[in-house]
Amino acid sequence: MLRAFTSAAILSAAALGLLAGCASNKGACCDSSAAAKSDGNVAVVNTMCPIGADDFETKQRPPELARNYKGTSIGFCCEGCVKSFDKMSEEKKAEVAKAALANKAL
Repeated sequence: MLRAFTSAAILSAAALGLLAGCASNKGACCDSSAAAKSDGNVAVVNTMCPIGADDFETKQRPPELARNYKGTSIGFCCEGCVKSFDKMSEEKKAEVAKAALANKAL
């Protein structure tokens, strides 16, 4: 019985990991090659991309879809949004961090 429960828990965790990738159907900001890894994820403060406005299911993101800004780990929906964030001024990054903390998009 315990073995069956453990197996079910492992399968559920693996399925959640596969669903955590870029879920956008909104278009240009997202690159579908940004698939989530089932291990090594980063805890982030948001479940909505502050740039692309796409929702992701958990506050866990693959490292390539997360950035730490002054102690705040921010999750993004795709590599395109991460690249946009990386190019922003400090002032704009602060606005993104504030939006992430509020779980909203700019």
